[in-house]
Amino acid sequence: MSVNRAMLQAAFDIVELLHKEGISAIIAGGAARDIFFGVSPKDFDIICAGVDHYRITDVLLKANLNFKQ
Repeated sequence: MSVNRAMLQAAFDIVELLHKEGISAIIAGGAARDIFFGVSPKDFDIICAGVDHYRITDVLLKANLNFKQ
């Protein structure tokens, strides 16, 4: 599955949401490489540092986002 522009924007929106909540987060992995080289990523990996998954889950649930753990 290839992502579209809306999915790309959603990934950046999630990173921005996490930043607003004081969580250090970046888009990483193959997606970061693909974006750099102008290739459409297949998916997005978001890495969060210095926080446990319970805090991240809480932020995503409060924003009514669907996600996989």
